[in-house]
Amino acid sequence: MNPDGQRVIWGGISALVLTVGIARFAYTPLLPMMQAGVPGFSDADGGLLAAGNYVGYLSGAALAARLHDIHLKDRLFRWGLVFALLTCAGMALTVNPWLWAVLRFFAGLSASAGLVLCSGLVMHALMRFGTRPRMGLYFGGVGLGLAVAAIAVAIQAIWLDWREQWLALTLLGIPLAWIAHRWVPSPERLPASHTANSGRPGHADADPHRNRILWLQLAYFCAGFCYVVTATFLVDMLASTSGLEPTAPWAWVLVGIAAAPSCLFWERVGGWIGEVNALILAWLTQIAGILMTLPGNSAVVVLVGAFLFGFTFMGIVAVVLTLAGHMYPSNPAKLMGRLTLSFGIAQVVGPAIAGTMAEVSGSYAGATLLATGVLATGLLPLSRLRKET
Repeated sequence: MNPDGQRVIWGGISALVLTVGIARFAYTPLLPMMQAGVPGFSDADGGLLAAGNYVGYLSGAALAARLHDIHLKDRLFRWGLVFALLTCAGMALTVNPWLWAVLRFFAGLSASAGLVLCSGLVMHALMRFGTRPRMGLYFGGVGLGLAVAAIAVAIQAIWLDWREQWLALTLLGIPLAWIAHRWVPSPERLPASHTANSGRPGHADADPHRNRILWLQLAYFCAGFCYVVTATFLVDMLASTSGLEPTAPWAWVLVGIAAAPSCLFWERVGGWIGEVNALILAWLTQIAGILMTLPGNSAVVVLVGAFLFGFTFMGIVAVVLTLAGHMYPSNPAKLMGRLTLSFGIAQVVGPAIAGTMAEVSGSYAGATLLATGVLATGLLPLSRLRKET
C-alpha cells in the first residue's frame, strides 16, 4: 500500500476508535460506575440511554443510505467527529437521564458517521489513490476502539470517578479526531482527475440483482440480532453464574482484543475462498463460540468462547460492508447504509425480546440460545446468496 493509502487507513481507524469505540461503546463499561455514583439511576434509565444510542445510530444509517453527494457525506463525517467529543464531555456535565439520552443519541449519530460515512470516504479515497481498497485493517478500528475504551476505563477506575472518566476519554479522543480530520482526505483534497466518479447522481452503479441485496440484508439482520443479544447480556450472564463471576470483566476485554485483528483476518479469508464462503465460515465459528459461553461450561471454555465471538462479529461486519462496497464502488455508503439499517433494527428488536425471555425465565441461557438460533437461520440467505454470486 502506498503512503497516501496508509494515511487514509490510519485516519479511518482513528475515526472508528473515537466514534465507535469511545463515544458509543465506552458507555458499556462505565454504566456500573454511573449507576453506583448517581443516586436513583435505575436499570430503566440505563435502558433509556441505550435506546438513545441505538436510535441515533439507526437515524444516521438511514440518512447515510439516502445521501448521494460525497461532499455532504464528508461534511457530516467531520461533524460526527465533533459530536463524538462533545457527547463524551457532556456526559460529565449532567446527571439528568433525559439529557444523557439526548447525548447518547448524538453519540449514536457519530458512530454511524464513523462506520458508514467514513468507510465510504476511505474506500473512495483508496480507489482514487490507486490503492486496492482492502478494508479489513480499517474495520479493525472498531475492535481496537472497544479494547481501548475497555482498558482505559479499567485503568482509570483506580483513581477517577465516572465524571472524570468521561472527561479523560474526551481528552483521549482529541488527538484521534485531529488525525481522522487530517488523514481522511476531503474530496477537494484529492486530485481532480481522481474524483470523476464521486458518487453523485448520474454516476450511480447499476444495481446488483435485487435478490442478492435482499439475501445479504436478511443475513446481516440475523447477525445483528445475535451480536446485540450476546454483547448486551454476556457479561451479566457470566457475572450471575456461580463459578464464572471472575470471568465476566475479562470476557469483554477478550472480545475487544479478539475483534481488533479479526477484520484483516476475515478479509484475507474472503480473498482466498470468496467473501460469501468466508461469511459462512465466520457464522459457524461464531455459533460455536457463543454456545461455549453458556452456563455449565468451564471458565476456560467460556473465555475461549468469548474470544471466538469477538474474533467473528467484527469480521462479519467487515466482510459484509466490503462486499457492499464491491457492489456499489462509486457510492458504497448507499448500500452500506441500508445494510447498517438492517443490522441496527436487529439491535433494537433483539434486546427487547431477549430481555423479556431472561426476565421470565430468570436466566440468560434461553436468550443466548435464541440468539444462536437466529444466527443459524442467517445461513439460509447466505446459501442463497452464494448460489447467485
